[in-house]
Amino acid sequence: LQKLSERGLPVIPVYRGTKVPAVSAYPKFGTTALPTTAQVEQWADTFQGQSVGLVLGDVTRIVCLDIDIVDGKYTKLVEQLPRSPITRIV
Repeated sequence: LQKLSERGLPVIPVYRGTKVPAVSAYPKFGTTALPTTAQVEQWADTFQGQSVGLVLGDVTRIVCLDIDIVDGKYTKLVEQLPRSPITRIV
């Protein structure tokens, strides 16, 4: 959590194995505020062993498009998307 935050990424803790934020104040992040260094440091101690969520939204100016391709569906759509500086295929 802290290493990613130090690299300038807006992160929050997420319960391991889920997409559920571990902090109740998460709705404001990405819309009206970013996590502070102090918050991330506290979360790193409080939520050790949990996963990391990347804050998306107006404030961060980060957008994520998650498309699951099953049996070739949506392949043509994905091929038409502009190249991204970061692409991860799992």
